[in-house]
Amino acid sequence: MAGGEITESRAGYGLDRAQNTTRAQINNTRNKVNPMKRILTLTLLALTLMSIASAEDRWVFVMNSVDNNLYYYDRVTYGYHDDKTQPGCNCYATVWIKIEKPDSGYVMTRWDIYRNRFTRTIETIEYGPDDRIKNTYTPARVEWSPITPGSMAEAVYDVFFPSPRRNDVPPRRGTTGAL
Repeated sequence: MAGGEITESRAGYGLDRAQNTTRAQINNTRNKVNPMKRILTLTLLALTLMSIASAEDRWVFVMNSVDNNLYYYDRVTYGYHDDKTQPGCNCYATVWIKIEKPDSGYVMTRWDIYRNRFTRTIETIEYGPDDRIKNTYTPARVEWSPITPGSMAEAVYDVFFPSPRRNDVPPRRGTTGAL
């Protein structure tokens, strides 16, 4: 019987050893991080941090007016569009403008800015200091208006349709570049 007990204990030992080996393999597998999984995790973390930062940077400062209103444009929702008569021209941009008024809330205005120095207002939403909507306005007829030099509209225009500076214009063929 003593031989039988030894055999049973050896069989038990062998079974325990196999279980321990399997557990060790499982633990090693858990400890190993798949490189692709690591890259995916780091990418998701970076995107999350960028979205938090971009939420703070959504509104880009344009100018401060003489009446202390602060003008911003939304860098997230703007877009370029073609004119129906000129496909592929990116003739105008649609952009939200935010005008912060001291002590009285702010105004959000959606504009179209045409490449040929015209703007039109699509809609306007006025907010009180408590961030509640006070008034909304959508013009019955949307018309283009010329941009006034030195105005906030020109400052926004320059962001979306920057004009080449004198030194940025490439020289004509056959010249040295001096004008």
